[in-house]
Amino acid sequence: MTTYLRDLAERVAATFTGAFAASLILSNFFSIEGIQDVSTLGQAGLAGAAAVLSRLSGSNVTIIGTPVNVIQMSLVTTPDISRPQDLRGKTLGVSRFGSLTDLGLRKAVSEFGLDPLNDIKVIQTGGVPEVLLYMQQGVIKGGLVSSPTLEKAKDLGYKEFLNLAEINYRYPSTALLTTDAFIKSRPQTLNRFLKATLEGLKYAKANPDFTVRVLGKHTRLTDTNLLQSAFKSTVMLFRDVPTVTTAEMESVLEAIGSQNPKAKGADPKQFYDPAPLEQLTREGFIKEIYPR
Repeated sequence: MTTYLRDLAERVAATFTGAFAASLILSNFFSIEGIQDVSTLGQAGLAGAAAVLSRLSGSNVTIIGTPVNVIQMSLVTTPDISRPQDLRGKTLGVSRFGSLTDLGLRKAVSEFGLDPLNDIKVIQTGGVPEVLLYMQQGVIKGGLVSSPTLEKAKDLGYKEFLNLAEINYRYPSTALLTTDAFIKSRPQTLNRFLKATLEGLKYAKANPDFTVRVLGKHTRLTDTNLLQSAFKSTVMLFRDVPTVTTAEMESVLEAIGSQNPKAKGADPKQFYDPAPLEQLTREGFIKEIYPR
């Protein structure tokens, strides 16, 4: 394991922990041989919606990978909510309107056959940990949370009502972004970037002790059981090969349709480029790191 890969694995583990951290930018940290400037590549860790909105506004930003294509959050409720219909008329919390917690909550409620616009009331808490705080204060009956807040909530006796990562819904909650221009002008740099990213993801998943230590360092948590649970509910959702799918882009376009009229009727394939990852397959790199 080279120094740069260990550093990459640490940053991957720290950055992709929980949805609240998905907005962190991983640009300017790759000390990869031959890569001196990756700021154009950066933006790894931003939700795919950011890239789609940017492109709809005229940029040439494109998605080249989605390490996590599910919503890494759970709907947590107070113990008295025993069935979906109990949610009707209740007040639930999200960090911010328009955030991933907002999208996830509305998707969760829809899964139960309820109307997220009319059957529940939604308020902003300001953050994911604050969702739990509002529950403790009796302000809300539930909300969308991610690790490590999820583990804290369960320890306090709250109920994990629905794990959104387990439903049939694909959404690029974490994405690797670059630009069309960079793909054309710096293909070898991009190739090395992707190889290092995939190796870093693999290392983070295959070395739980290392990754748990990293999570503790960056979240300032010392509870080993809590950190191990967070590892299982977040890091293990990293995909070996983060291939972008049309279904993910369709989910983004649907989610942002009310914000941006241009999203309606847009071709989902215009927002991502599968070629850079496909190149790794042609080179045999994928089989090299995953020989099964």
